[in-house]
Amino acid sequence: GLAEHDGKKAVEHKDDYGKAYLRLGVAQLGCGSYEKAYSSFARALHLDEKDQSARRGREVCLSLIPRWDSRVSQRRRNRFARDSGRPASNTKVYAISEMHYDHIGHEEWVNSIHATKFLDDVLIIAGNVADPSFRALERALIAVRAKFRRVFYVPGNHEMWITRNEDKRFPDSFCKLWAIVELCDALDIDIFPATVCKDVYIVPLLSWHNAQFDAADPFPDPSSEANRAAKWPIDKEQQLWRYMLRLNQAHMDKPYHGTVITFSHFAPRTSCPVWPEKEIRKTSGCPELDEQLRDARSVCHVYGHTLYRFNQVVDGVKYIHRPLLVEMAIDGTVSKDPLACVFNGESLCFDLVDI
Repeated sequence: GLAEHDGKKAVEHKDDYGKAYLRLGVAQLGCGSYEKAYSSFARALHLDEKDQSARRGREVCLSLIPRWDSRVSQRRRNRFARDSGRPASNTKVYAISEMHYDHIGHEEWVNSIHATKFLDDVLIIAGNVADPSFRALERALIAVRAKFRRVFYVPGNHEMWITRNEDKRFPDSFCKLWAIVELCDALDIDIFPATVCKDVYIVPLLSWHNAQFDAADPFPDPSSEANRAAKWPIDKEQQLWRYMLRLNQAHMDKPYHGTVITFSHFAPRTSCPVWPEKEIRKTSGCPELDEQLRDARSVCHVYGHTLYRFNQVVDGVKYIHRPLLVEMAIDGTVSKDPLACVFNGESLCFDLVDI
């Protein structure tokens, strides 16, 4: 609207003036652009931490965003049934996590995926695509998007880190999360649930770690340095994981049936294997995720983060973790780690397929 246009002009004229961002945030909030309004209020607070109007605006946005009822969210929801009439026999679903595109050899691995072999198929990426540069994430998603019919993605913890040269653009990690959501919209990457063929659904679940995942000592470690580069405006131990689950709640009432494949970055069940160090276990999963994926009638859940490969059925749900493992030989050649196929056009599976 006109007010949002005026707010953008004010920011362009003086981008270090907190009141300009406050004015823009109010206009965006009035237009129902809650994620953009949040980021404007956060920038206003970054410039003037005493601005109570900006702080209140940010809190209002946090309460409204989980409804996912903005205009842009409606466009995402409209993708839900786009492929509902597509025959299942023409679709395979693959899964991966920990792509770490900016690590040595990983970009080469992505580029070596066959240009046409998977164009009828779907890829699930369970986080940690790149760390932590937003530009590296964009490059990675563009590269992998060209290889598949549809790509579903949730960010991992590494994407939530903010580098020194990003802190002006992203005052906190929610700002970066909303920017990643907007990037996925621009690149035609799915972050909302959808049917990918007849009676097959893919349901992304946002997540953060909960110290209760360490059942033997279910309390946060105050000395933990894990994810210190992420900046959150709410309690990262007690509120953050709950808020991530709230962001998923609006997707739980869809008419899921048949084969439902959910996925998250963090592990959803304490029986999912992780490395034994106490700090690692405390930051590896969120047991409440398991309740949510079962509410969605999931029969298969793909997760990331732990770097401990896993493929096992537990209480009727198949849990899969398939992180990318790339080795570089002395001559510089990169190992071609196969992709894991989790749905083969007929049923759930776990088939390793050459790229």
